Amino acid sequence: MQVGLLCVSIQFVPSGKICVNGIYDLLDHLCKGKVFSWRELKMKFRVLIALVLTGVSANVFAKSEFLDFFMSHYKISDSSTLGSKACLICHQTEDDYTKMNVYGADLKMEMAAIGAPAVNEAVLKEVGTLDSNGSGKTNEQKILAGSAPGDPGPVSNKPATPPPAKPKSLIPKNFFHPAVVHFPIALFIGGLILDFIGLRFKKQNFLVAGWYDILLASITSLGGIATGFGAMLIQKVPFKGLIFTHMILALVSGALMFVMCLLRVHRHEKMHLPTRLIYYVLAASCFVLISYAGHLGGAFVYGE
Repeated sequence: MQVGLLCVSIQFVPSGKICVNGIYDLLDHLCKGKVFSWRELKMKFRVLIALVLTGVSANVFAKSEFLDFFMSHYKISDSSTLGSKACLICHQTEDDYTKMNVYGADLKMEMAAIGAPAVNEAVLKEVGTLDSNGSGKTNEQKILAGSAPGDPGPVSNKPATPPPAKPKSLIPKNFFHPAVVHFPIALFIGGLILDFIGLRFKKQNFLVAGWYDILLASITSLGGIATGFGAMLIQKVPFKGLIFTHMILALVSGALMFVMCLLRVHRHEKMHLPTRLIYYVLAASCFVLISYAGHLGGAFVYGE
């Protein structure tokens, strides 16, 4: 899917230079109020479509590859006790995704032994015959019984030594991302609603208010992206899979918001038809990307 979309993009835009020049020419014409011929307009839309397709091509990484494959292979429900553990099936903690539990370590070793780039049927079958935590049952038996194969195995009667208490930090492990990221989402949707009311009932005040909402959404999106990267660094989350797609969509959405603001500067109800059509396409694309990025963020935290 990704290769196909990228091929379409290359067909539309033969080189990066043409793409960049096309965007610059597009914005320059729009800001000066010039009207495109139909042939010019088709070429500009090809540039825009190519960019959107290139951004959307990242959706092939939309899910956590191992977790989805693991759940499907063993037919585990998301609502089950084992399914609710999600990433903790293989990882020791959600604070540091570089630390694997005994089951995750066995999977990693088996993948390296057979040269598998990702978890597959052969890896799960071989590791399923092991007893990673020393409980006396194979990993597959524990999984089918609904227990996590990486959980600690049998312990002696000796009381366990409690781990040392971690000093509390003023900065949470999510780096305030959940508190910040909802501002650009709400402001952008509110701006679209105000735009619709202003255009429908010819109320310039609503159009101006909608533009300011989208401008604020653009600015606060920078905070949402920054706190997202901060949370990744604190939790040591690998920049791949589901989280990779989530961040790419956030970056593309933020860029589209800024382009929408540029199209609207001092031209609220006076946009020419080609400009207005492009504005609507950007608004719809941005709304879809933001919605899907939010879905992926929720799936990463709470599971599918």
